[in-house]
Amino acid sequence: MKRIMEAVFNKLWRLGLHQELSYEESKRVVLSNKIFFLYAILTAPYIYLFLIFGSLFFSLLTACITGSCIISLYLNFIYKYLWARVLLILWVALPTYFYSAILGPESGIQYTCFAIMIASYLLFSAKENKFRFIFLIFHIFSYYVLEYVDYRFFYKVVLDPVYLKIIRFTVIGNVFVLIGLTVKFYSDLTEHYKLSLTTMQ
Repeated sequence: MKRIMEAVFNKLWRLGLHQELSYEESKRVVLSNKIFFLYAILTAPYIYLFLIFGSLFFSLLTACITGSCIISLYLNFIYKYLWARVLLILWVALPTYFYSAILGPESGIQYTCFAIMIASYLLFSAKENKFRFIFLIFHIFSYYVLEYVDYRFFYKVVLDPVYLKIIRFTVIGNVFVLIGLTVKFYSDLTEHYKLSLTTMQ
């Protein structure tokens, strides 16, 4: 059973890979597949959580985010790497702002900005620097806007403080998982280049 699961995940991580890709770009595709899948897994429970909390609006919006992660995986599969990355960043960044503004800082959803900011840098290559710059500025700007306006918004949803605490703790956990994946990506890349340099000497 374990070998079957490993084979399935290995195939999933390698979606969109082909021989013409460099090692760095191949790792970036693998990382993006992992992030797409991880976001789908991490956001899916909130579809039901928000229904339990009595918010159909948030439940449907979360379903759209989970769906966008699956679409991004498919776009990688058909080699539309740039579209896959832009779709994911937008579909996570925009709802992050609106969720935070509507629920308030107590939800902790605003912390997702930090994880997606790092992902925005890693998912795009040096050739796509303009996308890195645009999205980095966007994440920083949206976070400061939330703080500046004190999370005021024309539409508000008031949830039980216990529900907000559940959301807050799970969101913070998700952020740590995503940052951990990012660190591992850079660690693997560094080890590969060290090994390559050792072999060349």
